[in-house]
Amino acid sequence: KLHPLHDYGIPTVWSVGDCHSRISDLRFKSVIHHHKPDGLIVNNKSAIPHLTSFIEYPMKYIWIPWAYNPKFNHPYGLSKNFDVTIPAGNFKIPIRQAIHGRLKNDPSIRYQSIFAESKYGAISFREYSKIISDNLIAISTCQHDDKQHAPDGSFIGMTFTKWFEIPMCGTLHIGQRSADCHELGFENHVNAVMFDSVDEFAEKFKYFLAHPQEQRRIITNARELIRDEHTYSRRALSLIREMQSL
Repeated sequence: KLHPLHDYGIPTVWSVGDCHSRISDLRFKSVIHHHKPDGLIVNNKSAIPHLTSFIEYPMKYIWIPWAYNPKFNHPYGLSKNFDVTIPAGNFKIPIRQAIHGRLKNDPSIRYQSIFAESKYGAISFREYSKIISDNLIAISTCQHDDKQHAPDGSFIGMTFTKWFEIPMCGTLHIGQRSADCHELGFENHVNAVMFDSVDEFAEKFKYFLAHPQEQRRIITNARELIRDEHTYSRRALSLIREMQSL
């Protein structure tokens, strides 16, 4: 029989992604209580209070946000042959599906729908970044509408990697508002463009598509923030400090 490392006095720290969708998952709770980890690394800070109250196990929660990969996420000097793309794999999410439908059905928009048409995992990281770089605008959404909120109703929309990847590819990011974006330094119409509904997205997309100077201003601001605050090295230093405090 395999025993948890905790039984042998060996400290453990777990890392979970997309934990916003598993806050009330009883399997997750039972696994935590069985293995008794000393810490849990999460990518979205807004989920921590709800994980704490639901799991009911004393451990340290470590917030390590996503970052960008400079090896892949950079401008490729492409000609911006498209107006917009949605870099995502799951187009069953209602808000993403609705935006995709609007873009696809508007012949005046140069919509690159390769992500919606590709099989999951069929695009390499480099090709993914090149596709984004060849678009003026790239769109992100948080997740399923019914998973944007904790059981108590508070907002926990995630600040995904796309908040960092898209600007570093030299493209304007228009993203569904997340819960942690402001704490990470993102400001609406300063270094990101945020929306809360399909109609608000459509309005902002139309405006920024028609104003290339505004696009460039926001992209420049976003790249400065991300280079200064959201690199792998900064995340590594944060993790080392947190681990030393256990």
